[in-house]
Parts: sequence; structure tokens; C-alpha cells
Amino acid sequence: MTTPPTLDILNQYQKELLLAEVAALLHDWQKCIDMAVASSWSSSPHLKSKDKIRDWQRRSTLLRPGDFAQSLSAITLSLNNQSIDLKTLCQEGKDPSNAKNHSLFLVRLLGECHGFAHVDKELEVNEQNDKACDRISTAFGFEPIEPSELLNPLLSTVKPILDSLTLPTDREKLLSAIQKVFFQTRGGILVAQSTKYTCGTGDTP
Repeated sequence: MTTPPTLDILNQYQKELLLAEVAALLHDWQKCIDMAVASSWSSSPHLKSKDKIRDWQRRSTLLRPGDFAQSLSAITLSLNNQSIDLKTLCQEGKDPSNAKNHSLFLVRLLGECHGFAHVDKELEVNEQNDKACDRISTAFGFEPIEPSELLNPLLSTVKPILDSLTLPTDREKLLSAIQKVFFQTRGGILVAQSTKYTCGTGDTP
């Protein structure tokens, strides 16, 4: 039986397609940085106290987000006659409105995918006023877990795999690590579950 040309193309670019998958799964990795939470509140007119900001800032004093960014920068994806490192792809493709007019197809595609898949729990002023709103949330409500030390598992679990990434060999190991880390992030349970089912690491729901 002759292999259809389209399957030959997919096989030829298997590594690149899997790297695009990695970028899609990690595009919101900065949600794993404790400071990202505090910085989103720093200029809020609704914040009654600076205690929440100071609390989140303390959590990240010994961690280096740049270490993870450096790992992403070292991985280059070349597809459709375009090349981009994963850090730039994640950074510029995570905002659908900014990505839609980008010169690179891969950035536009990531932005469009994010736009279709995105689900936000709108907390409005309560996010600034109530510390209980720091808890991980799902489409079904809040879980009794307050995210803490978010960046540490990203650096210790996912980063070592990225630093020596071999595809497709490391795909399942990487998916498992990403799921484990994002399960503990702010708003991350929904992401982890969708990753589990759409990427073939779990049973069909």
C-alpha cells in the first residue's frame, strides 16, 4: 500500500509538529510565577491592602523565572519556511488579539488556538479583596487549594526534560510533567484536564 503524500509530510515534520505542541502547552507558563499574580494586582484601584502583594512577592524571592525562559529560548522550531524559538513563540502567541496580525504564521496560529480554547473565571473586584480567590478554580467552582511555590515544580520537573529534549521519545514524559505542574497552578486544573484528554495521556471522557 502506498503511503498518502499528506502522511509522508506529517512524518517528515514530526519533530517540528511536536515542538509546536510543546509551545501550545507551555504558552501560559508564566502563570507558574508567583510574582505574576502580584504584578497583576499592583496597580489595581480595588486592592484594599498591599498585604496580598507582599505575600505573593515573598514566595518568589528565591526563584529565577529566567532560568526556564532560557531553556525555551534554546529550542528552535522551524516550520513552513519560518523559524522561531519557543520562548518567543509562547510570549508573542499567548495573547490572541496581539497575535492575529503577527508576521509569523506559527504565532498567529497559537494565538488563534488560544482564543478558541480560552476559559476565564471572572472574579472582578473579589480577586483583589478576598484571599480565598487565590485558590485554584475550575469550571465547577473553587478547590480548597491555595497555589504556592508555583515556579519551583516548573523548574525542577519540566525544565530538565526541556534541557535535553528528544522528540518523539520524550513526548509522554514531558506531557506528564506539564500536567503535574499545571495541575497546581492558579486556574490550572482545567488546563491539566484538557491537556490529559486532548494529548492522549488519559482515557476519553
